[in-house]
Amino acid sequence: MKNFKKVFLFKENSKHIALSFFSILFFCSQSFSQQQDLSLIEYKPAPGQFINETGIGIPSVAENVVNNKKGMISLGAYGGYICMKLNKPIYNKKENPYGVDFVVVGNAFTNSSEPGIIMVQKDDNNNGKPDGTWYEIAGSAHYFSSTVKNYQITYSRQDANGNIPWKDNQGEAGLVLANSMHPHDFYPSSDYFSDYPQNEVSFTGTCLPSRSGYDDDTELWVNRRFKFGYCDNFSFRYTNGRFIPSNPYGKDVIPGSGGDGIDISWAIDENGLSVNLDRIDFVKIYTGVNYSNPLLGEVSTEFKGIYRTEPVPEITNYDNRTVSIIPLPIEATVGKSLKIEAVPFSDGIPTKTAIEWSVDNHKIAQITENSTLEILSEGYVKLKASVDDGQTYDEVSIKCIKPTGICKPETQKLEIKVYPTQVKDYLIIENGLNRKGTIDIISLAGQLIYHGTLQGQQQRVDFNAVPKGMYLVKLCSGKQQYIQKILVQ
Repeated sequence: MKNFKKVFLFKENSKHIALSFFSILFFCSQSFSQQQDLSLIEYKPAPGQFINETGIGIPSVAENVVNNKKGMISLGAYGGYICMKLNKPIYNKKENPYGVDFVVVGNAFTNSSEPGIIMVQKDDNNNGKPDGTWYEIAGSAHYFSSTVKNYQITYSRQDANGNIPWKDNQGEAGLVLANSMHPHDFYPSSDYFSDYPQNEVSFTGTCLPSRSGYDDDTELWVNRRFKFGYCDNFSFRYTNGRFIPSNPYGKDVIPGSGGDGIDISWAIDENGLSVNLDRIDFVKIYTGVNYSNPLLGEVSTEFKGIYRTEPVPEITNYDNRTVSIIPLPIEATVGKSLKIEAVPFSDGIPTKTAIEWSVDNHKIAQITENSTLEILSEGYVKLKASVDDGQTYDEVSIKCIKPTGICKPETQKLEIKVYPTQVKDYLIIENGLNRKGTIDIISLAGQLIYHGTLQGQQQRVDFNAVPKGMYLVKLCSGKQQYIQKILVQ
């Protein structure tokens, strides 16, 4: 990735508006020498809003991402996966920076993480086929009580409203929700996926708890990241032409390149026991969260590539301990009790170190003896779980509110059409009711790169000079809003 500082022109109702882009970050065509050569074995996405779209959700795109190291691929809703062969093995080496053996790159950015679970396999019989045992890379959320092991989900063809029904082995059922930005069948089409089951399809794996929710302060839906161990969890960045992984546990010794660093030593078997792998030859990644909302659609992992690491002599005496708190809601109502738990880690492996809990304001919330957080009054409270006399910790901020009858944003969707979802030149906004409001476009770096107003029944936004990548378009009119991802090609 490179930093660019430019002025771009947006056309809006024949008016030209000059905008200054402040150090916008985006992926360029240059790749690091350490980018892993891969071969695609299988691409089997779950239904999703980007599936069947020619720039991000069909097999030929997966081949281009894996074989040619270009673009990115969506895996769809929970369970959808991509399976790859490493053309050269990746070895488990303690001398690698922070113990990280490879880095997986997705499309995460500020407050937008869509974690994918990573599986690895060694080619024990050296036949070049993934016919051995798969092992799960146990990330920081694997050990929470809210993480479901041996989870199975079955998706059916879309219903009359365009939604994709699903049911799971936990007795739950729901929908992958349709949205007007993607007016097509979300179920993988036989036009692109000739061997895909056309009535229903099932996936099995570990299901992570959702970290999604609406943030009143930013007025955005957010997908908070996990501590470590997943694809599409941390953003990737360009660092002075040199690829150096970031520390998955704490502060970098020297600035790292981000992405999701993985230590092969985190691999576990089907019984949850650690396995000793000296190398891996295959990698499989699948969407690890089952969650959907009507504004942004389903949580769907996106994949861009894998980078192998090499020893960096300057990296010594680094933080190798961390703590991870179970996902908690962004907001909690007064009188509610939240179950709290946390896991301490050393080199990514859970330890039995005792957790010390604390809050920064005892008038707003307090911790009980049975490990719950009691919400007492309105305001903000910061919950902290620490070890090592407070030197190693995790903390989360919760907004405490009074119970109200106000509808949440998911029931206040703004009826406006925005298209196409894959933008090559102009983004069209159809505002048939001529509503008054604002237009915000947010970059991958989480920066507001455009702010305008809704004007007239139809208007265009010029994207010809905008760097390729994923953006958020946010339209607001009063208390109603519409938020949508777009891909600039």
